[in-house]
Amino acid sequence: MKIVLKKIIVFFTLVLYFSLTSCSGEVGNTKVNYEDFEYIPPVCEYRLINDNTAYELVSIEANYIGSFYVELTYNDPDNEYGTLPVTSIANNAFKDARGVFHIIILKNILTIGESAFDGWRGYQGIYFQISEEIKNTNKLYDFDPNWNLNSEAYVRWEAKPEDYGYTMDELMDYYNSYLENKDEFINKYLDELMKQRALLD
Repeated sequence: MKIVLKKIIVFFTLVLYFSLTSCSGEVGNTKVNYEDFEYIPPVCEYRLINDNTAYELVSIEANYIGSFYVELTYNDPDNEYGTLPVTSIANNAFKDARGVFHIIILKNILTIGESAFDGWRGYQGIYFQISEEIKNTNKLYDFDPNWNLNSEAYVRWEAKPEDYGYTMDELMDYYNSYLENKDEFINKYLDELMKQRALLD
């Protein structure tokens, strides 16, 4: 069961990475109904920072279950600033977001606020594209000293696809198989989400 769940999580990370936008809420009509479970990619809240030149990720919807990556840019149609980079994660942004299996944070995130992952448990993972050395020595990066306070999540620096236990070729074969059998894969994934949700309740 653990192996199946791991493959399902890996598969959906690839789906998010290659075919969906992340958690901006601008996913192109992607909505899957399955019995009493409805999957809709997560909606996140953003705010303008740095004299309206970038965005900070403030929060993710509380009931989201799945895995995702923090997007590179965001475009708020309600303001005149257009598409801007996402460079920061706010204090407590993912507090108690226990339905998130893992999050991938790319090198565009320069700052992370205090207790951003407060309440995360050991089954959850935080995967960084940058190395811990770069985080500590490069002046561009300014993480709060307590960014990971009160979190039991696994943290991986310089994360690569192999860190999920598969080579890139294996992941791409799995993803291509998904493209050929979307309905079957989605049903398997949602089966696992239902079981995971039951554990979280």
